[in-house]
Amino acid sequence: MFIRVFATAMLPIVVLMYIIYKKDSMQPEPKSQLRKAFYLGVLSVFLSFLLSMPFEAIGLYPSQIDSVLDAIRTSFFGAAIPEEVAKFAVLWFFLRKNSYFDEKYDGIVYAACVSMGFAAFENICYLFSNIDSYLSVGIIRAIFAVPGHLCDGIMMGYYYSLVKFYPKSKHHTKNCIMVLLVPILLHGLYDAMLMMVKPAADSVLWVIVICVVFIVFCFKTWKYAARRIEEHLARDMKLGNEEERKKSLAVFRRLAMEKPKMFEPELADALACMGDFYKEADRKEEAEAMYNEAFNCLAECKRKYPGGYDEDMAIVKKNLAGLYYAMGDYERSREALTNALVLFGSIEAKTERTMEHQAEALNLLEEMNKESEPPLAEQEQ
Repeated sequence: MFIRVFATAMLPIVVLMYIIYKKDSMQPEPKSQLRKAFYLGVLSVFLSFLLSMPFEAIGLYPSQIDSVLDAIRTSFFGAAIPEEVAKFAVLWFFLRKNSYFDEKYDGIVYAACVSMGFAAFENICYLFSNIDSYLSVGIIRAIFAVPGHLCDGIMMGYYYSLVKFYPKSKHHTKNCIMVLLVPILLHGLYDAMLMMVKPAADSVLWVIVICVVFIVFCFKTWKYAARRIEEHLARDMKLGNEEERKKSLAVFRRLAMEKPKMFEPELADALACMGDFYKEADRKEEAEAMYNEAFNCLAECKRKYPGGYDEDMAIVKKNLAGLYYAMGDYERSREALTNALVLFGSIEAKTERTMEHQAEALNLLEEMNKESEPPLAEQEQ
């Protein structure tokens, strides 16, 4: 009996962890690191108890649920906030100096493992406390509760990676907030709907409404989490092999059609990365097409949305100038380089990245003036 109950509790955990792990096809994380994250997730259960007990002691949530308000207070202060803060704390502790955390999707992988560690402990406790009906309880939790914990972890890891890999993004402060806010909201709303069933039990209609809303909410959450996985995988694949870069480009083309303002700049970056790949592979015509499409995409972004796109446009033009130079087309190379330098010059607050690429552009211009045929001096005459 013990083995059957334990296996029922752990089966959905293992399946979901395996699915998350297998999606990391570029540079899979070491299994030893995944185990550590999982064990820390188990430990986060006890940390969440330390956080929730003071909340109850000061009256932030009641010991018994008698109303909808009680359900909301308990779901957030008794469950969502302490549990997600505890998971975040162990995730931060684990990743703060972890050299294996070098891809965007890694944040999702490790946060998912932490969440599955928490869910495993919780699942075992629930099933053994309902041992007479462990199978039905296990099936229901495998369909809703365990995937719910996974989605919370996916969202935490998604924003955790954005904070780490895009520290100079204009959305950095927002991402720092969302790394905790989104998991707490998803977790709190999930629990609130379940806890509302008891105070609404006198009305069959309300129970039906709550159940329908709950199922729709779960479906939307799963879909939202799956999309976040797709985004980070596409961001990582931008620097992969040709097949991976093509997959990334296809994803960002679709996302840019759905949400242009959010994903058109990332589409431009994916196009530029594809251009870099073709340039290194000496496929110059394909590289030229990718660079030109990337520049046009950025120019369209600059036209439609306020914000600084000059740096990225200048870098693409600089790379295009280098490509033309390698092709022996000095006229178009000089034209692209002139455009790049004008764009670099228009940037007021120059970053280290800006100055590095501007220096490369100036070096290329100097090299062109020395080696181009006919010499620049004769052209001016």
